[in-house]
Amino acid sequence: MKTEINDIQVYYEDQGQGEPVIFVHGWLDDSSVWKPYVEPFSGGHRVIVYDHRGHGQSDKPKGSYSIKTLANDLHALIQKLDLGKVTLVGHSMGAMTSMLFALDHPGRVTRLVLVGAAARLPSIMRGGSLIRHILPYRKFIEMAVKSAYHMPSEAVIQDSLKTALNTPKYAAYACYDEFTGKYDVRYRVAKIEVPTLIVVGEQDKNTPVAMSRFLSGEIKGSRLQVIAGCGHEVMVEKPEELKQALAEFLG
Repeated sequence: MKTEINDIQVYYEDQGQGEPVIFVHGWLDDSSVWKPYVEPFSGGHRVIVYDHRGHGQSDKPKGSYSIKTLANDLHALIQKLDLGKVTLVGHSMGAMTSMLFALDHPGRVTRLVLVGAAARLPSIMRGGSLIRHILPYRKFIEMAVKSAYHMPSEAVIQDSLKTALNTPKYAAYACYDEFTGKYDVRYRVAKIEVPTLIVVGEQDKNTPVAMSRFLSGEIKGSRLQVIAGCGHEVMVEKPEELKQALAEFLG
């Protein structure tokens, strides 16, 4: 279903009853990446998944795609659905969105799960802004998709590529420029005080383990779990391990 927030139509799904848990997807993904997690957790929680602006079935306007804009969309959705306090499970760009939301609205977050997260991406990632001017859009996106996995099958790559190409070029590049060049909460994350679970793939090339260790060191009382044989797309490559970690954390 769709609802209007911040002058755009946002697609979301809402299932179950209990404490609200919102799953927030990453760049070039959409809410379908969390589909295998809805049923297992909607038995004891109200589970919401949604598509960021520019992704999936949500509107794809031209304009701002900053992490702040995405966090404002999340805030508006929470208000629109009258959710009160929520648990956020964010991956990659969705983890950045979740962290910023938790920092800006600490009273609205119960717990935080950060998957493939970073307080600041390394400068080498910003090199992609140069590469994209050389490569055709599809080739750049294909490279980005492949880099997110450790040992993917061709079927996984093609499925992810199909989803990724649903994000138009202007939105994909605007997001990329924002989270690689402007996003930086390194000096704020220590202010996160809610229970936090940090999950990262051992072979993650996009947000290496060191970035999650930094977050774990800054967020007091947080729990870090490194998943072996896994790249950046933890929820796709190692779904059972992530479900187990979430079940133990969420209760």
